[in-house]
This record gives sequence, structure tokens and C-alpha cells, in this order.
Amino acid sequence: MILTGKQLRPRQALKAGLVDEVVPQTILLQTAIELALKGRPASRAVPARERILAGPLGRSLLFRLVAKKTHHKTQGNYPATERILQVIETGLAQGCSSGYAEEARAFGELAMTPQSQALRSIFFASTDLKKDRGADADPVALRQRGHSGRRTYGGRYCLRHRLQRRITGTHKGHPAARDKSRAEVQLGSAR
Repeated sequence: MILTGKQLRPRQALKAGLVDEVVPQTILLQTAIELALKGRPASRAVPARERILAGPLGRSLLFRLVAKKTHHKTQGNYPATERILQVIETGLAQGCSSGYAEEARAFGELAMTPQSQALRSIFFASTDLKKDRGADADPVALRQRGHSGRRTYGGRYCLRHRLQRRITGTHKGHPAARDKSRAEVQLGSAR
């Protein structure tokens, strides 16, 4: 969840063990006071699997597996995911204060990366697009339409819709590529 930023609904958080109780907003304050006065619950028996993963060896193995899976998913394009794992590992190994200090340092460094700047730019652009209601101009009737397709499929599409077939920019000065493209367009037209 930390890596993806995924949000959970209250019942999902309860099921995942992230919260102790889910209550309606009307009795939220009363329930919080009761829980605070009740004190900490008695420690529960920790399963063997959790005890193994809580140790340094199990934790190291777990973080290595998660890092490998994360790197595969992001293809190394997002440096923040790797740093998030490092920060969590530091916090678990050296305590909360070290973890918080490492988090602040990592955030400062990551905020200045080109990836961060690009992602912020995309976010603000998409937010602006959501607010844009479009042009006030009246729609104009179409007189022509075109299709941007590749090779056989493009030729077939143009034939089916009676569009003029034209090959542009596919060959970049290479006669063999141009001839191959023309042949594929004609093959699509013949079908």
C-alpha cells in the first residue's frame, strides 16, 4: 500500500488489520474515548511466520523479495519505490526516529529528481484538463476523414471505408522499407 498509494475503504482496512474498529461518525468520539480509557489490549500470541519475518534474517529476505518484485513492476523508472523500501527497512532496523530522519532526507532528495518534476507536471496537466469544459465554438460538419494505420490493417481499413490510401513517412529514405509498406497496404486492400 505504501508503494502504490492505494486507498482502502474502512471495511477493507479492518479486514487487513490496519485498524482495530470501524464505527459510524456519530459515535466516533465516544468510541475513541472508551478505547483510550480501556488501555492497551493484552499482547496477542504472534504466529511463527511473523516471528521469523520480524527477525533480521527474515526481514532482509522479505525486503529483498519485495525490492525485486517492485523493480520488475516499475522497470526501474521510479526511484521513489526503492527509497521507500530503504526508509521502511531503516525504520524497522534502527527505530522510529532514525526512520523518520531517513524519510525526511529521502523526500528532500526525491522531490528534486527529474522523474518527480515530470510526474508533478503530468498531475497538474491532468487536473487542469478535468477542469476544462472544452471550446465554446459550435461543431463543424466533417468533409474528410483520415486514418492513421500501419501496413496491412491500415490498407484494409482504408479500402473498407473507401478512403484514399497514401504512404507517408514510413520509409525514411529506405527504398526497401517503402516497397514493403506499399506491398502490405496493397495486400490489405486486396482482402
